[in-house]
Amino acid sequence: MSQRTSYLLGLDVGDARVGVAIGSRLPRMTQPLATYKRAGGVAEAQIMKIIRERDIELLVAGLPLNEDGSLNEQCRKIEKFCRRLQKRIPITIEFVDEYSTSLEAEELIRRRPARGRSDSKGALGVDAVSAALILKRYIEGDGIGK
Repeated sequence: MSQRTSYLLGLDVGDARVGVAIGSRLPRMTQPLATYKRAGGVAEAQIMKIIRERDIELLVAGLPLNEDGSLNEQCRKIEKFCRRLQKRIPITIEFVDEYSTSLEAEELIRRRPARGRSDSKGALGVDAVSAALILKRYIEGDGIGK
């Protein structure tokens, strides 16, 4: 009897865009999906569609914590965005410190061969790759217990 794979959705929430990635605990994997505009509720609608279509078990969002681990205004904006999603579609949400994920994502994209690249709005854009790194941190046990 095989066990069904449970999928997780990673989010890198910014003021203008949301990077989205999908992953699973077993097998351990993460993959950038896309980047969506926040304007007009586009990102929220697309995220809810993915949650329904892929039977997502858990949403993992990155928080840009202060150096001392405290929350800042941007963290509150991200939490508010996630709460709006949760009101519209019941799902568990966890948070991970997203420190340096954008820099790591830029480096990964820079090292990728040109034929595998996409612009910043595509599946291999910085926001989506950052979302995959956020999800990877969660899967590896680096959640912040929120």
